[in-house]
Amino acid sequence: MIEVIKEIAEYAFKSGAEIAKVASAKDIVVEERVVFKCVNCENYGRNRSCPPFSPKVEAFKRVLGEYTYVLVMVFKSSINSSSINVENARALWDDDKKRVFNALIAIEKYAFNKGFPLAYVLRAGGCNICSKCDTNNPCKHQELLRYPICSVGINIIKTLRNLNLNIEFPSMKPGGKPCLAAILLID
Repeated sequence: MIEVIKEIAEYAFKSGAEIAKVASAKDIVVEERVVFKCVNCENYGRNRSCPPFSPKVEAFKRVLGEYTYVLVMVFKSSINSSSINVENARALWDDDKKRVFNALIAIEKYAFNKGFPLAYVLRAGGCNICSKCDTNNPCKHQELLRYPICSVGINIIKTLRNLNLNIEFPSMKPGGKPCLAAILLID
């Protein structure tokens, strides 16, 4: 089984991941305070992938406990902080999230086809498939709705440290590139 999961990691690299590390689901750090911080985000209550619409932390902890492995992935943004203004950075970030999300869905599908029918990806950032999420009606793309890692309480900084991986913060240091992190839950 682990050999097949390593194949999925290789596929993640081919799909653009700079990091694709197989780990135990027990290495994922889930904390209520991560979701608490979501209250200050512009997507809070305005995006079906984000709180209060996303699964509650306790429910996610139970689900995570049913998985054995995870694939932690980090993708680099195309933003170069030393040569771009904030308005352009937002547009590039949106494009990066779409690019990475498409790769994540392909990775999830690859895992499904490799014998992991319950593989599920937690995305980098809130959903941006639609230009504006209509939270008063059912999602137009329900089959593509995936939750951001933070929306279910994953502390990605502590999780990466558990795996001897680090993303430096602030990510917008001169000449630096922000990262997009995601996690694939694997049986």
